[in-house]
Amino acid sequence: MQPQKISRALIISTLERGIKDMKKDPKRTIRRLTDLGQEFAKTPLQSYVFSLLQHVLEVEDSPYYEMLEQLLYYTDEKNILTFGINISLNSWMNGEKQTSYHTPWILIPEMQAEHTDLSVLASTIRKGNQLGIHSYWIDEETPICDELYRIFSAFPDCAFFHTVHKAIFTPSQYSLLSACPNVMTILNADHAEHFETVVNLRAQGSLYGIYHRYGNDDRIDLDLHSLIQPVLRYRSAFCFLIADPGCAEQKRQLVAAQVRQMRLHPSYPVFLSDVYSDLAQIEKWLGNGI
Repeated sequence: MQPQKISRALIISTLERGIKDMKKDPKRTIRRLTDLGQEFAKTPLQSYVFSLLQHVLEVEDSPYYEMLEQLLYYTDEKNILTFGINISLNSWMNGEKQTSYHTPWILIPEMQAEHTDLSVLASTIRKGNQLGIHSYWIDEETPICDELYRIFSAFPDCAFFHTVHKAIFTPSQYSLLSACPNVMTILNADHAEHFETVVNLRAQGSLYGIYHRYGNDDRIDLDLHSLIQPVLRYRSAFCFLIADPGCAEQKRQLVAAQVRQMRLHPSYPVFLSDVYSDLAQIEKWLGNGI
C-alpha cells in the first residue's frame, strides 16, 4: 500500500474510533484528537484549525462542548465522518495535487430555479472532479427534486453544502437524502416552516445547518446576538451568514470580523461562519500552496 493510502487509512480509522469515543466522553476525546491533529499538522491551514480548537476548548464550560454533544446526538456518525473526510482529505489535502496548476477547493455553480437543467449541474461536478475539486456549494435557486439527490449520491467522494430557501421535502426526498452522507442541508432561518423540516432531518440523522442572508440594511454587524438567539431553537451546530450580492464590502468586513471574534469567544453552542469571507480565506491559504 502506498504511503499516502496508509496515511489516509490511519486518519479514517482514528476518526471512526474518535467519533465513537466522543459519544462516551466528548470533552476528553475531542481534546485528545485536537492535540493529536496539531502534532501531525502539515500545513498552516491544518495548524490554524487545530490551534483554534485548542484555544476555545481550553475553557472547561465552552459552548462548543454542548454543540458537539448535540451534533453527535442528532446526526448519524457515518454522515459526520463522510462529510468531514470529503472536505478535509479530498478537498483540502488531495484535491489540488491532481493538477500542476491551482484549482479552487470549492465551486458554487450558478443556478436559476425556472430554467435549471440538472444534467448541467452533474456535468459541472464531473468536470470539477477531474480537476480535483470535491466540494460544492449548491445555492438556493437549485430546484429540490429526486434527481438532485441522485446526483449527490453519484459523487460519494464529494461534499455538498445544499442551501434550501423555502421548500417542503417529500417523503421520497427525505429517503434519498438519508442515503447521502456527503450532504449538509442548510435551511433558511427566516422561514418558520423549516422547523418541521429540522425535526424530520434530526429524526433520520441527516447533517444540517441554518443560514441567514444579510444585506446593507441588515443590522447584524452591530448585534449578531440578536440573530443567533432565534436560531438556537433549531438546535443546529452550524449557522452560516451569506452576504447578498449587492452588500457593500465594508458591511461584509464588519460582519466577518464579528464572526471571527464570536468563534474565538463563543457564547452559544453553534459554530458561526461568514460564508464568502471564510471560503475566500481557505482558498487563499490553499492557493499559497499549503
